[in-house]
Amino acid sequence: MDYYVKSVIPVIESNYENFTALEKNIADFFMKNEEKMDFSAKEIAKHLFVSEASLSRFAKKCGFRGYREFIYQYEDSLIEKQDKDGIWMRYMPNHMEVSSFHPRFNLWYAESLLEAYELTKDRKYLEAAAKTARTYAKAQQKDGTIYYVNYTDGKPSDKGSICGSAVAFAGILWIRLAGYGYDEFIPYYERSINWVLKNRYAINHPDPNLRGAVVNTRYRSKKGKVWLTSRDVGTSFGLRFIAAYYQLKYNK
Repeated sequence: MDYYVKSVIPVIESNYENFTALEKNIADFFMKNEEKMDFSAKEIAKHLFVSEASLSRFAKKCGFRGYREFIYQYEDSLIEKQDKDGIWMRYMPNHMEVSSFHPRFNLWYAESLLEAYELTKDRKYLEAAAKTARTYAKAQQKDGTIYYVNYTDGKPSDKGSICGSAVAFAGILWIRLAGYGYDEFIPYYERSINWVLKNRYAINHPDPNLRGAVVNTRYRSKKGKVWLTSRDVGTSFGLRFIAAYYQLKYNK
């Protein structure tokens, strides 16, 4: 499992036979998981249908003082594997060979780093998340647009596909970082909210599946054929972002 710290997995494996059936279920999750998610005890307990006390007992059987210390070590590899631009370039769907990065993948990891900060209050996680946020800030156009394909080596973004989900997801990250004192990101989330509110399909659009949706297009070509798709992921992240912005502005 290349995404996370190597040192934790052998510890889990070496203790596996001593686990109860429930603890083996927890162990299997951490050894096999490749999702980007909130690793707080509350969310993992809900995800695995176990108690937070069960997570604590599992962590202690692995030799940690508790779940917080366990997840601290589990999350720590995100920083180790992050490059100078705050991107996890060695991992798909980033493409190291051409220095391109995925519009959402790295934001998921940066969001996990913010959760690690909430668990540990160690500011190294904040700065690591800010590195990612700065790279996405550079990718954002003056009108707020973020395209699907962007580069860390100075090449201009590929304008073939517009990624509203990245505009919104980056906005969520920028809001959270600004809340921790990174005021540099305020202009970027303000651009994002203006973009999201302006770049939606009409509520009377002929296609009912697009009515009110946030623009998120993907240009594709194969064997001489070209087509353009619109994905609902723009709307799902757009709603999250609008809710976060509303809470920020109106404290509700």
